[in-house]
Amino acid sequence: MFQLIILVVFRLYQFRECGLSNLVEKYENLLLVPYVNLGRNPSNGLDCFGLIKYIIENEKRIELPDADYDLSTKDTSEILDEHKNEISDFVYPIEIDNIQPLDIIVMKVPYSKLKRHVGIYLGNGIVIHASRPRVITHRLDRIKKLILTVYRLKDDQSINTHRQTK
Repeated sequence: MFQLIILVVFRLYQFRECGLSNLVEKYENLLLVPYVNLGRNPSNGLDCFGLIKYIIENEKRIELPDADYDLSTKDTSEILDEHKNEISDFVYPIEIDNIQPLDIIVMKVPYSKLKRHVGIYLGNGIVIHASRPRVITHRLDRIKKLILTVYRLKDDQSINTHRQTK
C-alpha cells in the first residue's frame, strides 16, 4: 500500500510539473480507482471502456453506447469492429498530430493476450487509461509508438441530430 501511495504522489507531481490542464486536475482522483472488468463507476472500479464512458459523459453530457463485453476475453478492437456503425454515430478518426483533450486513443498492448486497449487524452501530454491493477496515466510521447488510432467525438449538435432521426 505504501508503494501505491508513493506512486500516486509521484504521478501527481508529474502532473504539476507538466502544467496541469483542467481535465488532468479534474480526473487525477481517478488514479486510485481499481481496474474492474465491466466496471462503469469509479466507486466500484472501472475498465478501460468504463473510464472513457465516465469521462465523456461527465464532460460532454453524451451517453455513449455501452460495451458490456468481458474485456478479459474479448479484444477492444473486436468490439469496435462489431459496433463500427453505432460508434461512427459518435466519433471519427483523426491523425495523432491533431490530438486534443477528450480524444479517444486505441493502442497496442505489448505482452498481453489482448491486442488493443483504449485510453483518453486529457491534454498537456497526459493519457489516462484503466489497466490492471488500477487507473494509470502515461505521457503521450512515451506511448506514441503504441497508438493505432485516435478518435474524436463528433460535436454535440451532430450527435443530437442523429439521435433524433433514429
